Amino acid sequence: MTTSYFDSSDVQQVLQATGTPALLIDAEIIRRQMREFQQALPGITPFYSVKTGPHPLAIDVMNEFQSHFDAATLDEIHMLLDHKVDPGGILYTHPAKTVAEITEAARLGVNAYTLDNLDELKRLQQHVPKAHLFLRLSPTVNSSLYNYEHSKFGATMAEARQILDYARDNDAQVSGISFMVGSQSLKLDPWNSAFQNTLELFNDYRDDLPDLKIVNIGSGFPLQYCFDKPVPTVQEIGRVVSRWQKKFPHGTQFIAEPGRFIIGPAAVIKSKVDRRLERDGKHWLYLDANAYGGLVELYMSNGAFRYPVTSGAGGKPEPFMVEGKTLDPEDIFGVNIPLGSKTTEGTMITIHDVGAYSTTFFSDYHNLPHPHVIVVDSKYQNNVELTTGPMGISGLRAKRAFQTGDVVFQTSGYFTHKRTRYTLQVDMDRHIEPTVPGAFLNHSCDPNVGVRTNKFGYYDVVARRHIPAGEEIAADYAMFEYETGPMSRVTCLCGSPKCRKHITGYKDLPEAQRKAYEGYIADYLTKARTTAHKKDNEPEAVAA
Repeated sequence: MTTSYFDSSDVQQVLQATGTPALLIDAEIIRRQMREFQQALPGITPFYSVKTGPHPLAIDVMNEFQSHFDAATLDEIHMLLDHKVDPGGILYTHPAKTVAEITEAARLGVNAYTLDNLDELKRLQQHVPKAHLFLRLSPTVNSSLYNYEHSKFGATMAEARQILDYARDNDAQVSGISFMVGSQSLKLDPWNSAFQNTLELFNDYRDDLPDLKIVNIGSGFPLQYCFDKPVPTVQEIGRVVSRWQKKFPHGTQFIAEPGRFIIGPAAVIKSKVDRRLERDGKHWLYLDANAYGGLVELYMSNGAFRYPVTSGAGGKPEPFMVEGKTLDPEDIFGVNIPLGSKTTEGTMITIHDVGAYSTTFFSDYHNLPHPHVIVVDSKYQNNVELTTGPMGISGLRAKRAFQTGDVVFQTSGYFTHKRTRYTLQVDMDRHIEPTVPGAFLNHSCDPNVGVRTNKFGYYDVVARRHIPAGEEIAADYAMFEYETGPMSRVTCLCGSPKCRKHITGYKDLPEAQRKAYEGYIADYLTKARTTAHKKDNEPEAVAA
């Protein structure tokens, strides 16, 4: 459960502008979780589970780690490719794919597929004969919140042997064995059981199936949430994995499909108390959020699931019943949750660790709007802060001094083809929907920062001169926008002696100013300029 930046003054200002309920996702927490996963499971190649957290921010942050991806549908594959994911790093995990889906995935460059039945193996062998195939086992021990006894996926050990026998006799390229212990696994027993079954198959078939060299340990890495008993930590799971790794043949590769552990802690829902009532001697809080607006596991788990809930109010802790807006039986966030006694109407409530399966399951049940989604990046919280004016948030201010060339912050976020109020252009048809703070970078015709395209395709916002603490951070929008559209008709209020009177883009930037910005301007603009210069200097075609 993470609170720091989600409770910061910057976030409070954003919430005043957007209202509640709001779902906030922090890019830096995704990075932190990924680093922790890599440290606990060294040598395990992660394939991020897209279905668990398909928000574009998560995809683009995982790209920073050169992660691979577990995609369950063609739509997820298309989304990944739109975010510049290498199709060779995608594992298509749905176990019952149509021929059209298989051939389209192959056309897109996907070369790894999961199966759990003989018919699927035959179909894959026919249509993608050179692909890497993964046989998925059904769990034999379940400690998940969800019932896997009659699972719709996974082969039994008897079925697995039948499939592998066929693969041996028909030269099918089975590259790996997969298992998944169950979402939010509460014990280590399922891991040991799944590894035992996988090792048995490896030992029995490795001589007959020369391509069998990969173990996919799937997902199921749990979070603590509000469970009474401690759940296995990723470090404990890592130690179990390490012990089993040593028992497999030399050269065996290991991959995993983490989802919940990566994205779960990275998001919270901010909600306000609509009413506080006393019933049967209990304190009841009714929030403006509801379970159907991103908290699907409250009702999918038949009440077994509870998110951590905290209040910003003071007073001695007292037990509260916390109810969502719909008043449905499943719409209960917490039972006897200890919150400050001063919690009342208007109090801000935080529902923690909501990143898994949240934005995917937004609904408009009861015609209630789902939460606003706000993307933030706490990595730079000690560098800049939001400022406010009579009209609300007015821009960014340096929290410390910067020297020429220092990176003030990175415009992380997610890539989109749509231009919005806050987007930053990174190519002729591509933009970034930036996180806070980048969303509030103001314009100046005499900017103290510029931009440099980094290896992730984002911008590093870099100091062009010494910037003292307390000074406003401002860039010239012509440093990254080719055209500013309707904004070009807006009168510029920067007040600089160099003011161009209107907020224009690079297309209309004077040549002297273009030269002055060299080293602090988007890569795609300098490339476009070079291309245009070449075209202008090409000799005219001579008619034959």
